[in-house]
Amino acid sequence: SSTVSLEFTANDKDFTTFGNTFQYVKSMQITSSIPTFGAVSGGTQVTVYGYNFEDRESLKCKFGTVEVDATYLASTSITCDAPAGVVGTVDVELSMNGGVDYTVSSNVKFDFVPDITVSTISPESGPSTGGTSVTVSGTNFIFSKDLKCRFGSSDVSATFVSASSIVCISPPTTVSSVEVSISNNGLDFVKAASAFSFNNAPAVTSVSPSKGSVSGGTVVTLTGSGFTDISSNKCLFGSASVAATYVSPTTVTCDSPASSTPTTSSTVSLEFTANDKDFTTFGNTFQYVKSMQITSSIPTFGAVSGGTQVTVYGYNFEDRESLKCKFGTVEVDATYLASTSITCDAPAGVVGTVDVELSMNGGVDYTVSSNVKFDFVPDITVSTISPESGPSTGGTSVTVSGTNFIFSKDLKCRFGSSDVSATFVSASSIVCISPPTTVSSVEVSISNNGLDFVKAASAFSFNNAPAVTSVSPSKGSVSGGTVVTLTGSGFTDISSNKCLFGSASVAATYVSPTTVTCDSPASSTPTTSSTVSLE
Repeated sequence: SSTVSLEFTANDKDFTTFGNTFQYVKSMQITSSIPTFGAVSGGTQVTVYGYNFEDRESLKCKFGTVEVDATYLASTSITCDAPAGVVGTVDVELSMNGGVDYTVSSNVKFDFVPDITVSTISPESGPSTGGTSVTVSGTNFIFSKDLKCRFGSSDVSATFVSASSIVCISPPTTVSSVEVSISNNGLDFVKAASAFSFNNAPAVTSVSPSKGSVSGGTVVTLTGSGFTDISSNKCLFGSASVAATYVSPTTVTCDSPASSTPTTSSTVSLEFTANDKDFTTFGNTFQYVKSMQITSSIPTFGAVSGGTQVTVYGYNFEDRESLKCKFGTVEVDATYLASTSITCDAPAGVVGTVDVELSMNGGVDYTVSSNVKFDFVPDITVSTISPESGPSTGGTSVTVSGTNFIFSKDLKCRFGSSDVSATFVSASSIVCISPPTTVSSVEVSISNNGLDFVKAASAFSFNNAPAVTSVSPSKGSVSGGTVVTLTGSGFTDISSNKCLFGSASVAATYVSPTTVTCDSPASSTPTTSSTVSLE
């Protein structure tokens, strides 16, 4: 570089002598610029590289025909902000003298491209540990090595999918929420309308129930930590994703989808996501089992006081601790017998008919539309039995009086441990025939359904059948009053002892196991002699 004087003459003879000077400097040369493109809205900070740059206030950049001020960095680099432009490619040139002279033929170009627009990010949240695959939708994305997403102050490379879609992986962070911005060139960022929230990664410690019908619809409760109340919560049953309902920071629920193998039982993984991208990996499982079906139950009715042992029949029953029966709206525990039968004790109820249903998962899912019913009926009361004794050979017709007897094929009397069918007379009276036995006395109980027995206050006594070997005297006045002694065996001292003269019954007086006495009644034919049977 050199400086020379610069004067003026009007006649090529007389030159001014004002001491003006002119400095010759080495020509600037441009070799490259970064970035090589920017948005048509302008403002891209472009760094221009080359040599022979000098620190002057008169530095200028020119993009096509538009000049902008430039800032000196070093003899090999300056920066300038690209102006607004139109889509297309322009030359980039520099001037060190305020735009009078520009570098030429540098072959350094700058492309004006359409501005990015960002419409959505999905998901809008992820764990603070990072790693969430975030899809950004918008327009004018460019396949570029400098395509980036910015989460707060952290830039991450983006994967180009199309001009309207890119994917970025969220970085780890300690903050709860950040703005998300997108850049085609790594410098010009356009902000998304939605922020991205970071939360503690959800953890699932248990699922209940862990089994449900292949038809789906089981309400499964997931217990753990880190749950948040957001619309993107989901459960993943195997490969089937369903919405999750937030309950609390430690609880969410999901309705199981139908199994992909509805004809067989199967076990699938069960995981949770808050953003439909990042799923837990705690190894929880859910077992699909074939739906239970009920076909019948025995008995079909029982007392309102409850306690009736009901056997329920059907198919696809499984031996699980979580088996339940439901009578109407009341749940009770059930006991597995076989794949076609279980038992449960009916609860207390009110008079009326209820549905009977079964659950294999603790009452979460119940069989439906089985049309198996259970009738709650009033409790039996027993007031008297008559007679209260009979021969040990059985055959005594015993009338039982009480309330709420039902005309039923299972109406029974129980003498000790022997059950006999009862004949229905009315709701307050039934008749039973005593069975033979070897014991002397038994409790008597009554049942409408053959299972629920109500005990009578009085016991029934059995004795050896009385035998009469002789009567003395064997004759007496037609006016009656003869004391007749019956001699034999098997007599007992009970108030119901009687003698039957023909068809006339009179009280008998117990004397000993071998003797009773009776006063003969008046004859039914007092004007003539007659002979009658005496028993």
